[in-house]
Amino acid sequence: MRVLAPLPVRRALRSLAVTAWPAPCPACGKPLPAAAVRGICPHCWTSLPPVLPPACPTCALPLPDGLPCPDCAGRPGGTLPDGAAAAQLYAGRTVRLHRLLKFQGDLRLVAPLAERMARAHLLAGLPRPDAVAPVPPDPARSRARGRVPRLLAGRVARRLDLPFARETLEKVRATPSQALAPCRAAREEALVGAFRAREAVVRGRSILVVDDVSTTGATLREAVRALRDAGAVLVTTLVLARTPPRGTFSAARPRRADRRGAG
Repeated sequence: MRVLAPLPVRRALRSLAVTAWPAPCPACGKPLPAAAVRGICPHCWTSLPPVLPPACPTCALPLPDGLPCPDCAGRPGGTLPDGAAAAQLYAGRTVRLHRLLKFQGDLRLVAPLAERMARAHLLAGLPRPDAVAPVPPDPARSRARGRVPRLLAGRVARRLDLPFARETLEKVRATPSQALAPCRAAREEALVGAFRAREAVVRGRSILVVDDVSTTGATLREAVRALRDAGAVLVTTLVLARTPPRGTFSAARPRRADRRGAG
């Protein structure tokens, strides 16, 4: 029979261990200093690339002044959000942290990254929603990977003091990996009708949809369509990271195996 030391003793031992052998920063691998922000070193925390204005108001894609958004131009109005925000660009250390969270299950990153998302939502001036809903996982893919939007959405809801409507959206059929689609049009066609929203939950309400990464916006547009079809009166979106325009950040393009499921 195992005999555990009293709780205060165990806590003291853990504190001593952390002091003697500090965990490395997940983004750069260096030992974490005392000033680490929730498990990420200050240098990496401040070097995560932000989404700077001007940006598309409906998908958060950074844009040169005066140019229309290539991801939203010509889209049916029923699929475009009423507002969008992204915490940072999918580039540099953001890519590293996202891979650790999504593919290696490093759940230490959920809280600090969700904090940045909540702050981005407030800074964007988006209307306060009635509830926060995650993009649902694909039924044919890894449950561990699919839970990342749910984990982030739950933390964002808590930070913004909003109801977390976890089962608002459902993915009713599996879709091919978005990263392997031959072109943008193929991505969008594969996603048509893939989501369904619970009318009893969303009718007459305002919903904030949360996802981890937006590459072309196709996944979020289909989620918006499903919510509008179910009677939502206002739909906004929030993502951890937005893929920047081509050619602006070479580090933004992850390895093919890491892009699966990004939309």
